[in-house]
Amino acid sequence: TDTVINIMNNDVAKGIRKEFMDNQKPASCSNCWETERGGPAIGNPRWLSNQQGKDVIEDSLAHTDADGQLHKHNLKFVDLIWTNKCNLACLHCQPDISSAIADNYKEVFPIWLNKGSLSLYDNYKTSAVVDNSSKMKYVLDNCDKIDQIHFNGGEPLMQEETFELIDELVNRALNKQINLWFH
Repeated sequence: TDTVINIMNNDVAKGIRKEFMDNQKPASCSNCWETERGGPAIGNPRWLSNQQGKDVIEDSLAHTDADGQLHKHNLKFVDLIWTNKCNLACLHCQPDISSAIADNYKEVFPIWLNKGSLSLYDNYKTSAVVDNSSKMKYVLDNCDKIDQIHFNGGEPLMQEETFELIDELVNRALNKQINLWFH
């Protein structure tokens, strides 16, 4: 599996950073541009992410090559998804963040959408086969810089990694330094 570092510096991520550094608006960011066009909204995750990272942008740019290669990640805010393990099937949700929806997706959704077979989630990994060790290691390696962790995706309180991470933050006396936000 890819590590967080490899994902941060893959060709797609480097290309997006390069476009930003060249004062371009990457097409892959069009949804965010549309959201930002509406102005700041306190409950908007995009607005929150921008606020969390605005004080480290200059330092991040100083540690980024012209081709978009990032050498220092100024991690302030983490939107953490362990798995899709969830006991609910909320109407606003989707299979990649709700196992209750994913379990019935192939059978129910093609009928509901009046389509044949949907292949979007044919290769979906269930929570039993997801290895979160690289995510856990990356967060713990950078926890002294983090201001806030958003536990998202699935139901965070149903996932062992949530409690393992919280225990480790307490062991490192960081439990009062890092704000925890649960979806």
